[in-house]
Amino acid sequence: MTPPIVTVLLPVYNGDRYLRAAVESILAQTFESFELLIVDDGSTDGTEPICRSFTDPRIRVVRHEQNAGLVSALNSGIDLISTEYVARMDADDVALPDRLGRQVAFLESRPDIAACGSWARELVDGRLRAVMRRPTGEYLRQTAWRPVPIFHPTACLRTEVLREFRYRADYVHAEDYDLWLRLCQHHRIDNVPKVLLHYRIHRASVSHAYPAVQRSSAWRAFREHFPAIDVALVDFEALTGVSCEVSPLTRMRLRRPWRKHLFGTVTASARDDLWYAARWLQAQVRGARRRS
Repeated sequence: MTPPIVTVLLPVYNGDRYLRAAVESILAQTFESFELLIVDDGSTDGTEPICRSFTDPRIRVVRHEQNAGLVSALNSGIDLISTEYVARMDADDVALPDRLGRQVAFLESRPDIAACGSWARELVDGRLRAVMRRPTGEYLRQTAWRPVPIFHPTACLRTEVLREFRYRADYVHAEDYDLWLRLCQHHRIDNVPKVLLHYRIHRASVSHAYPAVQRSSAWRAFREHFPAIDVALVDFEALTGVSCEVSPLTRMRLRRPWRKHLFGTVTASARDDLWYAARWLQAQVRGARRRS
């Protein structure tokens, strides 16, 4: 049997509600040269029986007897991977059938790229909503400091690169942002400008359950990688667009002292201004609708 080209790394902890749909979406990929590595991080719900219910030989299940956290689960999975590429997958998302094929083809055609992501579409209460776009090409390189340059569950990386950088537990719930900041210091990344994943949003998801911890961890990662930028947490949220509470003009004034550290060109800086202005305007419209 020919060895697989890509390993899909899927860590899970008490994820029985959506796990089956996530696994089935991987098994339905048009690109068949893969293995699915499920790392069950000590689940106490129905996760283990669901994992064992699949008989597809491409699935490998590793179970931790005790919950050690996402970073530990990811790093232990990395140690077991021998394929050329590794694709991340979360236990509550749905991969579109052409995801692996498109991303592997992209990396095969671009040996200068260490990792790629894709666009995603929000999945809320079973309904598809807004498309979540990410920058591509040179503009991504110039704005990779914004959380996040690649949606983590859409990531596909060269295994040797991921094995070199790994994940760090110091930045809980923002371990992916920390990874991209470190990786971009030495390698190029990009995004496939196509929706390849349905990103499920629910109350138990990290961004909804631990927003304060996630933002604080992202801020600390940013400060480590940009020590010359002495920015407070509240200003970091405005600078990176995590929060759209300040006006575009106020944000322009805020980032003026650090523009040279963040942007390579005036064009990229101006484009960033337009990007934030659009996000701010959308936030204003949503707020007006809620008040009416």
